[in-house]
Order: sequence, then structure tokens, then C-alpha cells
Amino acid sequence: MGRENSPESISERERQLKETEAIFVLAAGHPGQRLSVDAKLASIGLLELIPKALNLKNIFFVGGRPEVQDQVSVSQEEADYFRRQLELEKQRLQKQGKPMPFDISVEALSQSNNTLDNLKELLEEIGRRKIHNFVIMSNQYHLQRVEEMMESLGLAEKPRAAEEFATGRSACHERLIQRREVSPSRLLDKAVEKMMIVMFKLDPEYKLIKKWRTFIRSRKAVTK
Repeated sequence: MGRENSPESISERERQLKETEAIFVLAAGHPGQRLSVDAKLASIGLLELIPKALNLKNIFFVGGRPEVQDQVSVSQEEADYFRRQLELEKQRLQKQGKPMPFDISVEALSQSNNTLDNLKELLEEIGRRKIHNFVIMSNQYHLQRVEEMMESLGLAEKPRAAEEFATGRSACHERLIQRREVSPSRLLDKAVEKMMIVMFKLDPEYKLIKKWRTFIRSRKAVTK
């Protein structure tokens, strides 16, 4: 049995969840596109995680800064979607005589548009609000790169996968996630992630990537 799956390790993760004050969800998708399946899985995972996080006060969706005026950020779209899901969950629990015991603030942090800058933005928020216990959530395929970037920024915490919690929602959700993990689109995601991890090791500040994105945006502007 691996250390990460040992009873002691699982117990420690559960204890950390109980003490969590804030959850930061890294936005999944691109501005102007339809809300992604990964974003919806994050919302499902959050609904399953909330009852375990007894000190939870804030949920932040981070990133997906729009590149054109009047466009809504991905984090704002995800925050709006989750608020609706949270309200439905409260109504469901109320009908069962199990009201949600605390109110949670849901916010969007929308000043970044890549994973490294997402982490820097949420770190600023952690410092500003003096948050001591927090969880960073992303999707399973993305965790390795997130963890390496967190380590480069001095964060000892381990990111958590939305799928880890979403599978507990129902047998249907578990099957959906299992099928998705072996789908062609997910296999492509994983291949791209491997490439991005190599690029991060070669270019830890994302300078080349940012220059490339600026060049692409300028080319698009010229062709319009």
C-alpha cells in the first residue's frame, strides 16, 4: 500500500479537510466557451466536500481572465454555476430535514489566465485574508503540474482532485468519471499536460509561453 493511501495518510487528509477555511478551485476552460465538463465536475466535487469541511467559509474560483472587453471570466461563470448548484443542494437537504449548517461565500478571482498565475493570485488572496488552512482543487489529469508549480512557489500543501470527491456523489457519477478518464479527449489532455510539465521545467516563469500567447493574440487582431 502506498504512503498516500495508507490509513494514517487518509486520516490526516480528512483532518485537514475538517480544518479547511477556504477552497480554491482552478478554473477549467477558456473565456467565451461553454462551461466545461471538468468545471461541472468541480462543482459536484465541492458539494461532496462541503460537509467534510466544518470550518469552511469561502470558496474561490480562480483564473480564466477574459482577453476581450465585456467577456465574462471562466472563474466568474464557474462561480455563478456553483452558486446555483449550491442553492439546489440547500433545498434538497432542507426537504430531507438536514439543513446546511453554515453559509459559504462564493467568489471569483479573475486576474490570471494560466496555472502559474492562478496560484500566484490565490496566494495573494490567502495573504490578504490571513487564511491558514486551505485546499486547492483541480482536475485529476492536471494535478501533477499544479503540484510542481505549488512546490516552486513554496507551497507544501497537496492539490486535491475534483474527481476524488465527485465519485462519491452517486454510482452514475463514478461511472461517468471512469469513462471520461479513458476517453480520447482526456487522453489528449494528459498528453498535453506532459508537454506542459516539460515546458514548465524549462521555463519556470512561463516567459516563453506568455510571449507566444501575446504573438498569437496580435496575429488574430491583425487578421480581423
